[in-house]
This record gives sequence, structure tokens and C-alpha cells, in this order.
Amino acid sequence: MKTRSKYTWRITSSLAPLALIIVLLICLPSPPYPEAEELPSPGVGGATFDLYAMFGEQILAPSRGISSTFYNVDVRNICDSDAHVELSVSCESPFFQVAVHPQTVNPGKGKGSARARVELHCDPQTPEGEVGWTRLVGRRGEEEHRIWLKVTALSSQPKLEFSRGVALTGEGYTDPELQVFTGKALTWKIAATNQGGAEDIYELGYQANFPCQVTFRDRSGRKIDKVKLHGVTRNLLYAKPFELKAEVVPLAELPKNQPQTLSFTLGPGEQSSSVASLEARVMNPGMLFCVNDLSGLRPHPHQVMPGETTSFIFHLSNLDAQTTDIELTLSGQRQDWKVDLERKTIQSLPPGETEQVYLEVTPPKDARVGEILFLDVSAESGTGRRETLQVAVEVTGTRNIYYFSIDSMNPEYLYLNREGTGPGSEGDWLMPNLHAFLESGVNYTNAKCYLPSATDMNHTNALAGTLTGTQGIYMVGGTYARFTEHDEVIARSNSMEQMYYGEEGKPLKRIYEVAKEQTGGKALCGFWSNKDWLANLEGEKTVEIIGNSERWPFFFMPPWKYRAAGDPQSDENPQDRLSASFGDCCMHSNNAEETTIPTMLGQFDLYLAFRFLNMPISLLFGKVPGMHAEDRYIAESFIRSVLEEDPDVCYVNLADLDNTGHFTGASWFLEEWEPGGKKGIENDRSRFSPWPRREECLDILREADLLFGEFIRLLKDRGVYDNSIIVFLSDHGMENAKDPEEGYQFIDLREILRKNGFLHREDYFESGGTEINLIWCDDPTKTELIEKVLEDYTVEDKELGTVHPLCVINRQEMRDGVDYGKFGRVRPRELYSEYWINHPEAREGQRWPNLFVFPLYNYQQAAHGDIFATGNNAVGIKLGIKLAESVIIGMPGTHGGLQTTSIPLIFKAPAGYPLYSGGTEYDGEVEVGDIAPTIYRIMGWPFPENVDGKPLQARGR
Repeated sequence: MKTRSKYTWRITSSLAPLALIIVLLICLPSPPYPEAEELPSPGVGGATFDLYAMFGEQILAPSRGISSTFYNVDVRNICDSDAHVELSVSCESPFFQVAVHPQTVNPGKGKGSARARVELHCDPQTPEGEVGWTRLVGRRGEEEHRIWLKVTALSSQPKLEFSRGVALTGEGYTDPELQVFTGKALTWKIAATNQGGAEDIYELGYQANFPCQVTFRDRSGRKIDKVKLHGVTRNLLYAKPFELKAEVVPLAELPKNQPQTLSFTLGPGEQSSSVASLEARVMNPGMLFCVNDLSGLRPHPHQVMPGETTSFIFHLSNLDAQTTDIELTLSGQRQDWKVDLERKTIQSLPPGETEQVYLEVTPPKDARVGEILFLDVSAESGTGRRETLQVAVEVTGTRNIYYFSIDSMNPEYLYLNREGTGPGSEGDWLMPNLHAFLESGVNYTNAKCYLPSATDMNHTNALAGTLTGTQGIYMVGGTYARFTEHDEVIARSNSMEQMYYGEEGKPLKRIYEVAKEQTGGKALCGFWSNKDWLANLEGEKTVEIIGNSERWPFFFMPPWKYRAAGDPQSDENPQDRLSASFGDCCMHSNNAEETTIPTMLGQFDLYLAFRFLNMPISLLFGKVPGMHAEDRYIAESFIRSVLEEDPDVCYVNLADLDNTGHFTGASWFLEEWEPGGKKGIENDRSRFSPWPRREECLDILREADLLFGEFIRLLKDRGVYDNSIIVFLSDHGMENAKDPEEGYQFIDLREILRKNGFLHREDYFESGGTEINLIWCDDPTKTELIEKVLEDYTVEDKELGTVHPLCVINRQEMRDGVDYGKFGRVRPRELYSEYWINHPEAREGQRWPNLFVFPLYNYQQAAHGDIFATGNNAVGIKLGIKLAESVIIGMPGTHGGLQTTSIPLIFKAPAGYPLYSGGTEYDGEVEVGDIAPTIYRIMGWPFPENVDGKPLQARGR
């Protein structure tokens, strides 16, 4: 495998002494320099030097004698100067004493740097939790710059979380927070950590509102009641988890269908009185359970149109200590309704085991809207236990609505042949089930998503009919609430609490909320995706069924481990060439000092770090299905929900193509690929980058097409297909990024601005990466200058010559729009949030960017290490360590900008709706925000005020 020779990822334990020597040399302060006469010429932004601390945050444990630390700070020249820099330091807290040595440094000529050392000591009586903000100031003549350093006095702080098990070897998923008890002990995998600075021993315990026995066990199965936990490491602030299991057995029969709560506790410790808790719930499903039992967890009469079929699943559990038979009886049937109970006897059911029985119900074709059938189902066991529940089916005139999305799918895939190497034809399509679906719907061949062309915003736009600016989320995973006086970034996860529009900040209404209003609350809603954060975001309000990699239906299997992302079950050649490793294809900086050396010194798990950086990424995904289950798991979870609860408004998002594609690239642009010299396409090579793997995404698309076909067959088998609205779409496309290995430039916005005299955190804040970067700057003059620097920036492309690779959109352009010609356009108000721009402090606050920056020509922008501490980045990755800002990360496959806005869109209206005739095409430009208003028009529902789109047109080619 080709590797970057400048990197130092492949390490062995024999290098540890050398690494220690290097670290000691790094930590030594630079010697003082004599005064220099020359003063530099400032750049556009005015800065001739800056201050940089690789690890600017520490934790001390003064009560345990850990009361001193130091920070290495580099004084770096920006322009050619040998003028000295005077340093001074102060701390805001009276409990900390600080000093800097030396107080005068000279970075030397050119772009040199000099190192100073800030030493800090805290009083042994420093209160726990006290934060000492230290301000280091550098002065060169009249020029002055600052950097804030943070220290927290925290000897011990317990924390409990649900765990996926030991990294790379455990189960790879978390256990459900709510579990059903049928007689077998329940278990939860838990990770215990100490977020303080010193070792501590904590008590394990629990609290419960029901009688139960709780046993804690370590990885070897040994019973434990205490755990010894080390504190966080010095630089990376890594808290190594202690993996354990909690076993719970109720000591008395619990009330049926009433979840009971218990909390596992960690603490107090020998050094801390703090106690961490983690809540779980236990439920008795009874001998006979149905999730839509009218007296149960989610009482809900199934809504069904005349002549259509709905279904229920009954779960029968043996709660007794001996094997038994269970007999089912059904009452309430009517002669004109078809009612089919799969079976009436469960034979020889062992203790603690559960089996399921299907019930299908079909009202007559002439049934009246509002007519209800109540069915009583009884179960009686051979041990004398008897239970009864009631379900209901209501005839409705409201059609079902289904969105089916393949995340990150470029529409060109629709037209490829089975092999993926050229145009397809009848009988030789890459995605034959989708081609069959074209006969039922209108194919919009020029459909676009909104900017940023990314996940969170465009699924919401499809559900709400909104522009990104209207719905209020501008980044994947999370956004920024504020920037403090200490240059600290306060981030927050994306939430529907950010979805407000207009000057008054009215809450957004999606199709879920509208369906509830128009059906008097009868519409059952669901969202499924193997992007866990996305399903949790869309499921915050109104949505009853949330399906993701770690939330699945009762009595459903947990996600399975798989060999490698990109090798789904339907892959005819599962031995494709594996993806590159994270260290090879994603790291764009020499990170020895920032990560490898601290890891070798025990700041992070050396074995885990080595595996993470060197194992093919596709194998890593397979080992942690709770982070991203296969598409098939999500599709089967959705189908299970249809069979069990028959939701009325559904959104299914299969995300393997996006998740894998960030590391294995995209394959739709045929002109990009060159033959690999061997039979087959698995060795073909992209001319942009050595890292894309052509076959992986094609295999994922073949599998996704199979799953779409299974979904369509299910609807047809239930007689639901003709009456339903079905939308096939994607949220954005993907392209392969030009890589330095092929002679292309990797674009680092922070470095571009630094060379022009603008300092990150002092003049502006920046976040993002790949194709979405955001800039905040409170000074309008500086904002204008920053915009000009970036727009004027050029690269020498080896095919195209000199190009301007950056599109920079300011607030005025966000509001008015801007045309980029062949690359596309920014629509008026597409990126403009009237509410958040004018009310940044409202509702816990959210800072809307002053500038959006998108690259062109397949270039990508750097994501810096500090961004990955929050998860607010283009791929939603969140790491449990404090990576240095100088760690620079990119992805082989990218999206977010103007070149990845094309999406597939196929709209199937209900049968007999003439405007959207099946088998037709429309080649005018349409948008993802046009979907919801089209559905509203067909359903006869009023448009919410937040709708920006317009109903899809469908006449003409």
C-alpha cells in the first residue's frame, strides 16, 4: 500500500525511547535572543507573528499533589523579520501563579519560530472545579497578540456512559436504554471514566423504584463493587474507559407495559464526593405484548384505506419457570372484514423465550371512512396464565407518505450499467428496481439540493419544504452557540430547537407536524437512518418511531458486525480491495509531535491508536455497527416497523453510500477513472486521488437498490402501493477530492489567512472541512478583507492552470443570492437565516456564519483537529480526545459545495392523479424544497408559512 513517507504512523515500541528524547527536546524553552532593529512590514491583516500552543488545556489535581504544569507556546513569524517579541503572562484566578520563560524571544529570519514555556502552579487549597484562564501576550513594537491557556483544578470526576464494549473487539453497539424482562437477566454494557486529573477508586451502586438485584462484572466476568480509574492524560485529555456490565434481575413481577426506572451509579470516590449516574429502564411485556395495544406503550389504531392491508405483531413470552404451550383466541371479527391470524398455538415455549405471531386485517373496498374494527386478542398458557389486549383498525381517507433516500447519491448512478463502467440499458442497469419504479413516477432529471449540500439540512428541507436559511441549521452534527471572551468555542448538537424562521422566530413545521394537525393526531410518524445523530434530530418532535444503528424495535436483533463497509451481503465479489487506512488517506499534516508522541507516552491507548490509524477504514466500520449499521439492517428495521405498527408518514435514509464514500470515494464520473491493469474494475484508479475504491460504492448501490425493491414489494403485497405517495431522493451528491499524492494542492483556510496577517480566534473563528467551511468575524472591515483574500486566492492546477478555487458567500449574498455560472448558484435567502442573524442570543443562542466558503474544481478544505472535539464537521465525526489544531484532516470523498448539489428525484403520486403520470421525465430545474409542497397539494393540506418551495411541475420533458 502506498504511504506518505513523511508520516510517522507506523511505529513500534522500540521507538519509544527516541520519542521520549524528542519530547524532552520539544519541551525545552528557546534561549533568549538579542534585540533586533528591523521591524517587519505587516500583511493585509496586520499581524507579523502569532502565538500557538499545541495543547492549550490542562487538568490538575491539587488535592493529590498534582499542582504544576507547563505549556509550550510557539512564537511564529508570519513575514520575513528577525525582530524580537516580548512576552508577558497573567492569570484571572487568584489560585494560580504563572510565569513565562524566556520573556523575550526571536523567531529568527523568514518563517521561523521560537518556543517559550508557560509554567503554572496552583495552590493546594484550590477549590475543585476552579478554572484558571491564563492570558499570554506577545508584543513586537506596537503590535500585540494574545493566546488563552486553560487549566482546571479537578482531582476526580466520575462519568458513566452506555458502551459499545471494548474498542474494536467488543459487541460494537450499545444496549437499549429500555429493555423487556421475560425471565432472563438483563445486561447493560457500561463504560466508567474519570474526568479528573488523578487516580481514584469509586463505589459502584444503583437506585431503583422497583425491587431488583443488580450485579456488576468486569470484562473477565468477576463480580466487582469498586473500580479504580486513572485520570485524564496531560495533553490529549483522554480518559481511558473501564468496561463493565451491569446485570439486573427484578425480584417481583412488574406491572405490565409500565417501564420502571433504575440508575447505575459511580461514586463517591476516595478523592471525590461526586456521583455519576446512568439511567436505564425495565419493562414487563407480559405474556402477550403488542406495541399498539390500546392500553399499552403506544396506543394507536392503525389507519388504513379501504381494501388495503395492515398488520400487527403479537409477542408471546413464557414468563414462568417451565416450558409451556400458549393458546391464542381472537374476537371482534366482522364478516365483511378479512382478519387473518397467522397461528393460534405456540407449542413448547421454553422459559424466558419469546415468539411472535402476525395478524393481518383488510377492510372491504367499500368501507366508510371513520369505520373502526376493535379486535380482542387473548392468550392462555398451560400454566394457567391468561392475558387479553385490544387493537384497532380505523378506515381513513388519508394516503400514506413514504420518503426513501439513498444518502449521497449522484443521479448519474441511475444510468450506469450493471458493472458501473458505462451507460446502462434495458436488462443491464446498475439499479434495476429503481428503473422499474420510473414507470410509476416522474423522473426529475435536474433536481438540486440546497447549500450546504450536506446531510442534516437537506433531509429537513425535504420534510419541510424549506431553504437551509429558513430551517436554521448550517452544519452537520452541530453548530456554534457563542465564542467567549477567552476565545473558547461553545458548541451544541443540532436540534429542532434551532429550527426557527422569520423575524419572530416561529417554530418550523415539517410534514410530520402538518400530518398530525390534519389527521387530528392520528398519523403515526417514523424516521430511520444509520446516521444515528440524524434520526435522533428528526425524531425530537412529533415522530413516534425512531430507527437507527442503536435504536430498534422491541424483540428485534441488535445490529450485526460485518466484514467491511462496501462489501454488503449481496456483493458478488466480497474480496474487493479494502479501503486505505485513516492515517494514509485522511491525514494531511505531519502529526508526530501532535499525536503519535503523546500516544507513545501513554496519553492514549497505543494499541487502539495504532489499529485506528493503520487498519483499513472499511474494516473499522464493520467492527462498530452501533456507529453505523449496514443499510440492510436499517431497511429491515423499517420493514419490521411497517409490519408491526404501519406508520403513516415515513422517511427512510440509507447512508452506507455516504458513510463509506467519504473514505472510498464516488464512482459516477466515468471520465475520472483509469483502468487498473487487471480484469475487473476493483483496481481502477481515480486520476484525482489514489484512495478511492470504485467497486465499494457500486456494491452499496446494488444492495440499496435491492432493499428499495423489497420495500416496493411490501407495499404492493399490502395493497398500499397505488394509493401512496412515494418519493425517492437523496440529500446531496459526492465527488472525489484532488489529493496531494497526485500533485494537487490541499487548501487550508486558516493558513491562507495567517499568511495574510489574520489570526484565528483573534481576528475570526473558522470551522468545517472538506467542502463546508464557515467563518465568523464581528468586524465588518476585517470580514470584507478576509473575503477578498480568499476569493483572490489561486492554485496552479496541473490540468486547468491558474484557478480561483474558493467561493465565498457573505451575508448580503446569502440574502440576495449569487450566480456562479456553470457551477450553479446560491439562491436568494438559501443561506440566510433572518431569525438567527438578528437574534444570535435567543433560545440559548446560535451564531450564524458571516461567510460560507465552498471549494470548486474538486478541491477540498482542511478540517483542523480542534473541530473533531465537538463533532461539528462535515461528516459528523466526534473524537474523545483533544486533538491539536495543527492536525489537519481531509477525506477522499467530499460534498457540501456547489458541485455536489445534483440529486436524484423520482416522485410517484397516487394512482389516478393525472398531473404526475408515471414513466415521464421533467428536465427543468427543481429543488429538494419542492417535495413537501407537492405532497401538501395532493393531500389537500394547507402550506405552512415556512414553505419556500413550490409544487413540482411535471409536464414536458
